[in-house]
Amino acid sequence: MKNMLNLRNLRFLLAQILLLFIMLSSSYSLAQSFVPIQGMASWYGPKFAGRLTANGEIFDPSELTAAHKTLAFGTIVRVTNVTNNLSVIVRINDRGPFVKQRVIDLSRFAAEQIDMIGPGTAEVIIEEVVSEVEISPVEVVALDDNFQQAGIDSSLYSFDIISKQHKVGELIVLGSSLSEQRLLVRVVANSSSVGDYNIYLSPELFASLGEQVSIISDR
Repeated sequence: MKNMLNLRNLRFLLAQILLLFIMLSSSYSLAQSFVPIQGMASWYGPKFAGRLTANGEIFDPSELTAAHKTLAFGTIVRVTNVTNNLSVIVRINDRGPFVKQRVIDLSRFAAEQIDMIGPGTAEVIIEEVVSEVEISPVEVVALDDNFQQAGIDSSLYSFDIISKQHKVGELIVLGSSLSEQRLLVRVVANSSSVGDYNIYLSPELFASLGEQVSIISDR
């Protein structure tokens, strides 16, 4: 058993090294043209649930989204709490905050990820993440027989995924190599315009599950 764990850890390390190389040699990186923003973040939640966001979506405080005054809708950013170094990846779908000295409004779920629910605000650093990855099939790395590399497609929302292996409308349960978390997701398409992975996740799912996922069951 110990040898099996060591082998899996070695495979994970090798996969991460290769992924790092791909990230550095492709467009999957912190956007070079984007200057990191540092300032105060706040959050908004149940009071606004069900209302339309500035881009026409229905606001759901349980999703990993955020409001910013100027960033384009659909922009994916990493928000890091300066106090505790916790970070979360969110998608911009609303405008705000409209309070002086604040640079971003996070959904309640996003705020929970960086431990700022209690204080209500936190000093953060905002970095843009480029999600359009163009990687050929030979560069797609499987961690082992159970896990496979997943891409990120910013056109997907919430618990929607793209899968080459399943029918549109099918429900499947995904597992993560990062934790014991299991999530029920829905297949909405069979191909993506951003690359050639077998599975693509929404930004919210990618932030929760990471880039290595396993199919626990088909439903």
